[in-house]
Amino acid sequence: MNKNLSNVTTKENSRYILFLILGWIACLILPHFQKNFNLSAAVAQILIALIMLRSIYIILQELNFFQKFSTSIIFLVFPFFYLVAISLNYLGFKELYVLLNRFGAGTMFISDKVFLFGDLAHLTSASNCTTPIKIGGVICDPFSRPLNQNPHVIDLFRFLGFSNTLLIGLISTLLFFTLVIFLAKKNQMNPRSLFIILLSPPVVLAIDRGNEIITILLITTSLYLLVRGNMQQILGATLLGTSCFLKLWPVILVSCLIIFLRKQICIFAKVIMLAPIIYWLLYFENALKMVSFTDKGSSLGLSFGIKHYLNSSIPFVHSVFFLTTTALIVAFYLSSMKYLVPVSKEFSADLALFMSLSFTYVAVWAMGTSYVYRLVIFIPLVIYLNKSFVLNKSRSLLEALLIVTLLTSRLSITTVFTNSVAVIFSIIVIRQLLKRFKLVS
Repeated sequence: MNKNLSNVTTKENSRYILFLILGWIACLILPHFQKNFNLSAAVAQILIALIMLRSIYIILQELNFFQKFSTSIIFLVFPFFYLVAISLNYLGFKELYVLLNRFGAGTMFISDKVFLFGDLAHLTSASNCTTPIKIGGVICDPFSRPLNQNPHVIDLFRFLGFSNTLLIGLISTLLFFTLVIFLAKKNQMNPRSLFIILLSPPVVLAIDRGNEIITILLITTSLYLLVRGNMQQILGATLLGTSCFLKLWPVILVSCLIIFLRKQICIFAKVIMLAPIIYWLLYFENALKMVSFTDKGSSLGLSFGIKHYLNSSIPFVHSVFFLTTTALIVAFYLSSMKYLVPVSKEFSADLALFMSLSFTYVAVWAMGTSYVYRLVIFIPLVIYLNKSFVLNKSRSLLEALLIVTLLTSRLSITTVFTNSVAVIFSIIVIRQLLKRFKLVS
């Protein structure tokens, strides 16, 4: 009898793995047919995403596949193939690298040759250029893009001689892979989640482009250090401050952390974290110019943000369908979120980090439109979701929603799931704040 039950369980697990794989394949193939997007396609994509959501939830809850293998070996597979692909590309064989980047959104080309770390080149090319730095100007960029980088970072790169795109990109990528192995070994994240996230479009795209992977590397490492001893906090604050000079959006995270972690971090770390906030207040005009020259992305995949609905970039009929679907998903999750129980009865440092990351995501979603590689913020979000809340159905459902949002980020329905996450996070943050101030039980 037990043997039969075991066989049934194995068959069920295999079925959910198959559903996930088929849905994942569909998420990679369907974007090639979105030019003639219609309501039927939207409905089909939503159904695929919901099947994946159910499958991932079951896999997170019940499947023990990774226990049969060494965690290190599992998470070395993708880095190994990625580095082999880069080496082959250097030798003139681009096929493997192009294939791996199908998990993202494809790589960048110049004269039919793969151009590695194309977004990072926006910064390094300007640093290796004698043209005066001007936001909005074309500063020796290989793709003739208007400059939307911090001019003072370019000045620093010029002074230090940081102009080798390939070297900087490889170092940051290797450090990111090291971070992934560290997270797996320290059990900072469910290995099933981490494995899927690592191969999701936002992460693969961020690795290929080069810029955002540096940002999330700095942020994830800094958050780990900020809840430790004073010297580690100072190092963490320095790394976090560095991310703010490279990109604008981490300033939101820093502001939240100063508020939510004010009792946990030392005065020196606070001073370091205040520095980038003061800096951008002094150079607020530069920040506005940088945003104005940043490509907003398409509303039909690879971009998210509520402004897609406010600027009429999504057809009205699709907007109604997307918003209705969003409302249904949010309603379902809110009925479950009341069972999302914090690990500690007190307002812990881990919960403060989760709330800070959640608020940052909501602010990025609300303030503009962004390419989906900014969804790499889900890496630390999943970590602190797991560290902040008790393992139960509600937590697994929320984790599954974050993973589905990543996997469907190339599809036209990405706004449905990115919107849903933003609304759910907003409610969770408000609820936890009310609990902290004892305004609700």
